[in-house]
Amino acid sequence: MPQPEAHNTSCPGLHLITNRLFIWGGLAALVLFSLMAAPAFGPLHLPLHAVGNALWHGLGEALGHTLALGSLASIGTMPDGTQVALPPEAVMQVVWQLRLPRVLLAFAAGAGLALAGTAFQGILRNPLADPFTLGVSSGAAFGAALAISLGLAAFAGGFGIALFALAGAGAALATVLGVSRQAGGLTRETLVLAGVVVSAFLAALISLVKALDESSVTGIVFWIMGSFQGRGWGELHLALPLVTLGGLCLLALYRELDLLSLGDTAAATLGLAPVPTRLALLLAASTVAAACVAVSGIIGFVGLVVPHMARSITGAGHRALLPLSAGLGGVLLVWSDVLARTVLPGGVELPVGVVTAMLGGPFFCYLLARKNKNAARPLLPQAQPTQPPALSPGLLPASKDSATPTAPSTRETRRNSTSPPLLQASNLTVYYKSTAQHINSPPAVQELSLAIFPGEFVGVLGPNGSGKSTLLGCCTGLVPARQGTVCLGKTPVHALSARSRAQRVAFMPQRVASLPMLTAFAFARMGRYAHTPFLGGYTSRDNHVVWRSLAAAGAQHLGQRFISHLSGGELQRVLLARALAQEAPLLLLDEVTAGLDPACQVTMMHMLAQRVHQHQLGVVAALHDINLAASYCTRLIFLQKGHIVAQGTVQEVFTQAVLEQVYETPITLITHPATGAPQALLTAPTHTPKLPHE
Repeated sequence: MPQPEAHNTSCPGLHLITNRLFIWGGLAALVLFSLMAAPAFGPLHLPLHAVGNALWHGLGEALGHTLALGSLASIGTMPDGTQVALPPEAVMQVVWQLRLPRVLLAFAAGAGLALAGTAFQGILRNPLADPFTLGVSSGAAFGAALAISLGLAAFAGGFGIALFALAGAGAALATVLGVSRQAGGLTRETLVLAGVVVSAFLAALISLVKALDESSVTGIVFWIMGSFQGRGWGELHLALPLVTLGGLCLLALYRELDLLSLGDTAAATLGLAPVPTRLALLLAASTVAAACVAVSGIIGFVGLVVPHMARSITGAGHRALLPLSAGLGGVLLVWSDVLARTVLPGGVELPVGVVTAMLGGPFFCYLLARKNKNAARPLLPQAQPTQPPALSPGLLPASKDSATPTAPSTRETRRNSTSPPLLQASNLTVYYKSTAQHINSPPAVQELSLAIFPGEFVGVLGPNGSGKSTLLGCCTGLVPARQGTVCLGKTPVHALSARSRAQRVAFMPQRVASLPMLTAFAFARMGRYAHTPFLGGYTSRDNHVVWRSLAAAGAQHLGQRFISHLSGGELQRVLLARALAQEAPLLLLDEVTAGLDPACQVTMMHMLAQRVHQHQLGVVAALHDINLAASYCTRLIFLQKGHIVAQGTVQEVFTQAVLEQVYETPITLITHPATGAPQALLTAPTHTPKLPHE
């Protein structure tokens, strides 16, 4: 057996701790340095020690300590090199009244835009999403343009433009949500399309305002380009509470963001209600974005580029991604504002939005080129136990050197006739979504009834398009039935909340809609979401269950690898581990052996059969390997064109007549020499079948 590499056997926890200390310590130092050093730059350059003294004296006065101002006297430098002697009062005025509030506002706006951009990219599963995707910026721009044109800048103590911008952003978001709801629900597709339409309409209204009032064009254009010129403590007091409140909401819902990044179907099966959660996250992210735009104007690229920068460092787990994005976004905008007010001579300021666009555009191209060239491993993986717990031999997968497991005697296990069914489906008729409105289209499942009891390992077999996946989706509550009912226990599946459903049934899908940059451990741990409290976190027991599930699925060694780097078979094992981690009494597995090599197929089926026998679980697996099903399942259900052709024990229904009727090909049955289970051999047809297009 090959020996593992030396760097894998040293101390993985030490490397992870070192990375965390380096990244978070470096970020804290960078933020602190930026907030203290940025006030020194401007048309009048101040020495760093003078800024530090002014900050120290100001903090002392705020805490009630009287400090002498003699040490604050300094010499400032003008752009032409002229040195100017500044008395202590002038230094305090420049630092505390002009530059510090501007720096803090720039940091708050940058952090808010980066937080909102990270949230929108996770909610919409779109790497090009930013805080302005849903028309928030266009609404704020229209509100500000209206206030400037009507001469209401001095309204409400000088906050007229900001208040109108906030109102415009809120109205735009409400319109987008209303249009999206009418167009088919709050799906990511309808939200993006509605945002594009509303943004285009508001852009036309802004052009109309500029055309009707040419005297306000300069003010409108300068505001739209984004700037912190003239901003002070008042704007900071207006924006900071909204940014803080919305940011805290996003940080509290980091697990929900992780689940939504998998897609609505996966999130729903893991216990999340996608639509209300998406709405709450959209409101929080839009509030943050609206507050930032209201006080700074439209500043692009911060919410687009910074999340990608942070993701390349920490991966896609939002627990670390959100605070890292906030810190990097704040620092980026602070120094962009420094450039905006110092790059041109004579005290002329550039709009900060121009600076961020000039910096962000090339850097985003670099990130794209780097990503396409080499999918680099993030420096800081998601937090997880670096040493898996000791596992009992019964839960460990068979090694490659061990003998291939044979079909267990538990294949003959019979359910307890007194046990209530885990799943009861009655008279189900289900149509595909795309064909549900067509009268002549056949249903995917038609008038189908079944019951699943504890201690049963049921194999659902049939050719492609026979309705296996549709049946499992309907039993999970993901696919609505045209008629009939599905009950988990005695409760209709649609009467249960998403969290309650996930506690009763675990679903392993046939394919994955999205593969974010998460480790296999973090991906499998999402199966524990339904067992954790709202706004809670994962416990040590959750971590222990996840490691045991990974080991049972033969994927323990994949725990610290990223799922986007796994092969199809490895990903299949991690998906099964996630379903096992839910600890639900009923497992619905769609193509559980797809992509696995023969040894892994036998190992997985053996493990599932053992769990059914030992823990009295109910397992329903849609399979294409009829011989594996005959070796390990206690009951078989054969489907054809949405109907049950036969169901019963292997001895009752695994016959040549049933198999040839279902698969429409000659089949010969033999007996497995080691297990005694019936096995099917396909034989060549006597005639060449015609393809559908012939």
